[in-house]
Amino acid sequence: MQKRLLSVLLLVILIISTAVVSGCGGKDGAAVTTSANETAQTEAETTSKFSEYASKYLVFDDPVVPDETFDGLEFVILGIGDEPPKDEETGDVVEDAIYLTRRAVEERLDIDIVYKMIPSIVDTEPTLKKAVMSGDSAYDLVINHSIHAIPDIISQRLVHDWNRVPNVDFTQPYWNQSMNETLSIKGILPLATGNYFITSPMCIFFNKQIHKDYNIEDLYTLVDDGKWTLDKFCSISKMVSADLNGDGVYGVEDLYGMIGMADYQFMGFLAGCNQFVVEKDENDFPTVAVDNEKTFNIFTKLHDLIYGTNAAKVWKYGSDPATWVSFADNHALFEIEGGLGYATHYRSMETDFGIIPFPKYDDLQADYMSFELGSFLMVPINVKNIELCGTVSELLCAESRRNVLPEYVDKMLVSKASRDNESEGMIYLILDSVVYDFGVNLGYYNDLSYILGFTLREDTTDFTSYVTKRLKKANKHYEKVYESYLAYEDMY
Repeated sequence: MQKRLLSVLLLVILIISTAVVSGCGGKDGAAVTTSANETAQTEAETTSKFSEYASKYLVFDDPVVPDETFDGLEFVILGIGDEPPKDEETGDVVEDAIYLTRRAVEERLDIDIVYKMIPSIVDTEPTLKKAVMSGDSAYDLVINHSIHAIPDIISQRLVHDWNRVPNVDFTQPYWNQSMNETLSIKGILPLATGNYFITSPMCIFFNKQIHKDYNIEDLYTLVDDGKWTLDKFCSISKMVSADLNGDGVYGVEDLYGMIGMADYQFMGFLAGCNQFVVEKDENDFPTVAVDNEKTFNIFTKLHDLIYGTNAAKVWKYGSDPATWVSFADNHALFEIEGGLGYATHYRSMETDFGIIPFPKYDDLQADYMSFELGSFLMVPINVKNIELCGTVSELLCAESRRNVLPEYVDKMLVSKASRDNESEGMIYLILDSVVYDFGVNLGYYNDLSYILGFTLREDTTDFTSYVTKRLKKANKHYEKVYESYLAYEDMY
């Protein structure tokens, strides 16, 4: 960060110096100098403004943990996929940062962090259940994806309530700040998430060349001024459309204001507008909350954009990729994306692109909100040392925020993909605004948990009936989840 700021300041000095030299040779010199100074000042202000997001994100207090060591004790994490680097640095900056974070925690506590990896998210619940039921305290931490089997794990009480795990401080910024309110019931929190994971919240990519060609107002300024709203997104999207191949039919070879897969990705609009699938009442009882005017308005605005104009194109999950419109080939101003990390797929894209959060509902909404479908940490109910579990979790989240995320953003996104200082600021803004939804994370993969994607891709004409038909079944499910949470009160 410091090197990047220094480079910008040197550039500013160069611009000013060049302008002064030019100004000495002619009658317009003063005007040229003033213009250059104004340009330099604007660039410096932009750099400072967007760097504030990064500075805020990366500055935090060291975690307070017990001063203990454990004589090389093995600490086992049940994970999914490939094991993180264990024995040496690989040369990949992000992998190396993950490795060094692991080593830092191991050395501080004198433990050996070991990963037991399983192939798929569908294997987590049966693997954990087998260990618990057999009395085998094989795992100290469990990583589980946010959309699979969580209600089953909770109903079987295979994991602890995080709010009873010692040595964790959920007020620290390296833990997600919305989870305790959103995902708990009566103070019971069986799942937690923080910066131990490289989060990939939903976001929107935009093509800078198309943005320039259509003389569209500055999107970063809209975001920074709090004016990036759903209405603004729709109105700008409608400005862009063209039948590029001249065949009279809008297809994959044409130009659009907005494109995207209409599935879980479109839940970014709902959460971005501060509207959740499920909300809890004063007694923490969860109820489906999409049968209201606000959700209907969000649906209607997007439906009008997609089906009332030629400015948008969406497709289904699992559909033939030949029917998808290519953002990389400059066929859209905006792409709705299910994860920030997808920017790495566009490293080779010749045209520059930017990254912005999903829009707010209106100007009255205070904050941007970025929906996440990532992973959760869970503590097995028969863990050997629950105090150590809390300490390790606290340190992993803090060290990852300090060491891994800056490398991830700087090397994987800014330097190779988004290519501008403003998008770096947007990335940190998005990372700092991650939210979850009880209705999605504890609702399996159902018609209401992904309601916007499912209704928009099918060109649903009666949104109210769609919701009404599914309300009773969905609410019955969330009532069972509520009862599973309350059963924890008998465990302690």
